[in-house]
Amino acid sequence: GWLTLQRSVLRTLIGLANNMNDCPKVARYIAFMLGALSRGLEPSEQHQYITQLETVAKYLPVGVQNECYLPFLHRITPLSLPSHVLPTKRTREKGCSSIFIYSPFTRAAREREELLWVEGEVVEVHVELRNPLACPIRLESISLTTSGVPMEVYPVTVTLQPDTISRTVTLAGRPLKSGHLILRGCTLRFHKLVFEQLVDPTGNVIQGSSPPSSSHSIGISVAVVDPLPYLRVEGHKLSDVRSYYYDGERDTITL
Repeated sequence: GWLTLQRSVLRTLIGLANNMNDCPKVARYIAFMLGALSRGLEPSEQHQYITQLETVAKYLPVGVQNECYLPFLHRITPLSLPSHVLPTKRTREKGCSSIFIYSPFTRAAREREELLWVEGEVVEVHVELRNPLACPIRLESISLTTSGVPMEVYPVTVTLQPDTISRTVTLAGRPLKSGHLILRGCTLRFHKLVFEQLVDPTGNVIQGSSPPSSSHSIGISVAVVDPLPYLRVEGHKLSDVRSYYYDGERDTITL
């Protein structure tokens, strides 16, 4: 079939690249083989390609961009801030500006919940990974990829066991400015190969090695608001007590 023909052609390309000592192309071809054409490969052949990739990786410069990626990322889910620091928008009551009694467009807009983060606050995102190969995969680093306002991200190292259907990893970051932020997906580094996996607005990975067309949206939209004001309460007479409260946060103090 078509997959058999593709694998045959790719094996030929891997052999030619090996004969030419072209390590970057060998690594890219193997990554494509393991990522897009792994179905039907025997476990022994998968181990052989992983071993070969580890060998050629020694001669690769750090951070070689890869056009195709292995099927690691499944979806991402951004987490809301804790309830006591979650910003709340206060809207003023206004008269109806529409001449229509009912509009499905305004209803849909109201039903969409906007994800709010705060400038300078550490946020977390759940990342669901998988490994369909019959050998363990060690990601040297995985971190969030964003666009819009700048965001500081914290990469982590992950090892996926063979035939892992789903494993959830928590990634963290910190928005550095207020404004509009797009969670594009994740950047992964595997044996010095660096590739970005994009997600759609629902957080599901966009399949395929080529960038999606302009008609398809990329990433999850996040609104980053200014740092929250807080109230500082100090007790000098009873004890050295300090408490900090954000605007809207409630607490009970017993004296």
